[in-house]
Amino acid sequence: MPFDTVILGSGFAGILAARTLASKGRKVLVLEARDRTGGRARSYEGGGGAPVDLGCSWIHGYNEGNPVKAMVKELGIAAHVPKPADALTYGPSGLIDPALVQKLNANLGAAVGAARVTALSTTATDASLASSLLDPSSPLFAGLKEEEKPLAIGLARTMQVGLGATLEKTSLRWNGFEDNYDGTNAAPEGGYQTVTSALQKQAEKDGAKFLLNQIVTGVTLLEDSSIEISTVSPSGENSTHSGRTVICSIPVGVLKHVPQSFFDPSLSVRKLAAIERVNVGTLGKLALFYSSPWWPSAASSITILPSSNPPALTPNSSALDLLSSTSLVIASFSSSSLPSPQPTLLIYLPTTICAQIEALPLAVVSQAAHDLLVSKMKPSEIPEGPVHAGMTSWTDDPFCRGATTTPVTVGGERTPLDFVELGKPEKGEWKGRLGFAGEHTEVDHRGSVAGAVESGLREGERIAGVLDRLD
Repeated sequence: MPFDTVILGSGFAGILAARTLASKGRKVLVLEARDRTGGRARSYEGGGGAPVDLGCSWIHGYNEGNPVKAMVKELGIAAHVPKPADALTYGPSGLIDPALVQKLNANLGAAVGAARVTALSTTATDASLASSLLDPSSPLFAGLKEEEKPLAIGLARTMQVGLGATLEKTSLRWNGFEDNYDGTNAAPEGGYQTVTSALQKQAEKDGAKFLLNQIVTGVTLLEDSSIEISTVSPSGENSTHSGRTVICSIPVGVLKHVPQSFFDPSLSVRKLAAIERVNVGTLGKLALFYSSPWWPSAASSITILPSSNPPALTPNSSALDLLSSTSLVIASFSSSSLPSPQPTLLIYLPTTICAQIEALPLAVVSQAAHDLLVSKMKPSEIPEGPVHAGMTSWTDDPFCRGATTTPVTVGGERTPLDFVELGKPEKGEWKGRLGFAGEHTEVDHRGSVAGAVESGLREGERIAGVLDRLD
């Protein structure tokens, strides 16, 4: 007997779809390519202290309607909103005066607001966010001296961390289109994998079955209307699984690389075009674990702006040159604003350097990062290096091929409707029995846990309706 539903992938979207269907008495199988569930929720525990999230980390808009808040509360998992704490910004000459930082931040806020107003009146598909923010007449530079303007540009470049793309690649026309959750940030206690594990246990309690190390190689609609899913294990063992319906929560970065014959019948031309157009961003994280904090421990965030004359980058650039060339955003876990302070720094690796950094040896990268931070913060005594480090490898990870989707990028026919199309079930011969979930299928919440969560709930309910009609 085939399963009622076979779900491809066990990130938030896949697990929640499984939980939804299993709670309705449906027979559910979840196939996961990795040796663990959770997808891009990865809570790193190798540092000896509290887990550090190297994938998704914040519940954005915690007090502004994000459904993840209610979900973690239902699971009995605490979420912590950090108390207000210092934020330090370092430039080429060291710590920047707080009054100037306040001015730079105010200017950036005004420039972002102006860009959103401009976005409402432009139809240019090749206009980038950079063309507005970095224009000489932009509010970004209002009231600044010439020598302060590079600092403003460096601060604007920190936006590339959240975007997953450069300002030059991000579309101006669609800037601000998303109605996403924003405002208060909170972090789930124990990391996000604690949440995915709890959701998995609920799904399993209701009968859902999870199989790991199952790399999907094909999804075929058979003549009897059942769907055959072919898989291969890391050791090369082939298997087949049968379902009445399928929910594909495979990241779009992976879908970009599968052959057209992966789905048989093939996906619609419209969906294939959307898969090709949507951009997958690059964002990595480097965690440095110390025996004790040597940096200003009261600060919860540290920003390092690039040097006045950053080195020209090449494919063979050193880790230090790469890290020195761009704006770095760093979270400090030693701040008393957190419930369990620990001597750890988490460096966000932006799109401009992420792929090259992730390809270098961890020991080399961690030492270069430590040396850069010491040179910028200039402690009274030279501190010892980190006792341990951890780093992402999302860019080359064959099961995600990047971080998450980015906002719409410049050029061509790209629009937010691409995300809508990616969330639509396949019709035609599939008759809605092949559905799609994942952050890339939510137009307002793409690139976030909320998007993955809402899509999993959406597809779970939709497929439940399909099964009811098939019965």
